[in-house]
Amino acid sequence: MMNTAELLKVFNRYRGNAIVVPGRGGRHWVKISDQPNRDLPLGDPAMGGHASFAMGLALALPGQRIVLFDSDGDLQMGLGILATVAEQQPRNFYHFMLDNECYATTGGQPVPQATVVVDREALGVTDSQGVFARQLNKKPGAEIDVTVTKEMHGYRIEPWKTSFLVKLPKEGQASAYSFEADLKATRYVTLRVSERGAPLPEAKIAVSISNLAGDERVRLTVASRSTEVRVEELQAIFDPIQVVQENLIDVGPSVSQRIIESQGGRLEAKQGRGEVSFTASLPAVGQP
Repeated sequence: MMNTAELLKVFNRYRGNAIVVPGRGGRHWVKISDQPNRDLPLGDPAMGGHASFAMGLALALPGQRIVLFDSDGDLQMGLGILATVAEQQPRNFYHFMLDNECYATTGGQPVPQATVVVDREALGVTDSQGVFARQLNKKPGAEIDVTVTKEMHGYRIEPWKTSFLVKLPKEGQASAYSFEADLKATRYVTLRVSERGAPLPEAKIAVSISNLAGDERVRLTVASRSTEVRVEELQAIFDPIQVVQENLIDVGPSVSQRIIESQGGRLEAKQGRGEVSFTASLPAVGQP
């Protein structure tokens, strides 16, 4: 089985000048891509919408190759787009679906497809009910070492691996073994701060949680003293038409603002005290 990072490294060698929507592979792709100005990462809030966005991009830019790395959970949230893709058949749209073995964005619940290893040999994964059934070519009564591992995209799992010894039944008998792993999933995010595609060193990042009249919100602020943005650019930064017409920064801020607003949040840009800052405010997870 090839993991996501290995797959993306192979793809990058043959990418050419394709526009890439990294989707669920985004956390790996930012470390692999050598053309960040040709990447369109949408982030977790776009779960369920990557295919629609990428296909629309392919229709709008017929002279460009559009490559999407989608995921199983993401695609299941917007299966209707497959009918539209089949009807439109954009020849410049390349849609890859990655199975990351979990529903990471919806809370990181442990799900089937945990890897089962017996005596250091990977034998397969658990089924939809979390069951792994297979006949073993071992001597009756022998002891075997069983290891079950689980990885979840976007989470650190503790423990991510459980190992135990199992004594096989005598000849002519069959046994079933079950266990529960007390998994603790910790969500993590990777922030990449850049200016016109180039990494921005020494940027300041602040995260806070506020609760006003029962409205709990998470605020993320990114500020930099080294970036240079004119006042007129900052005023137009969220207007995609003006940005394109005047060749300012790019349409990334306006796209990000639309996505954040669709989730009940706000994205603002400010300039003062010698620095430029962007602040995103979103409802906390679990809000009705």
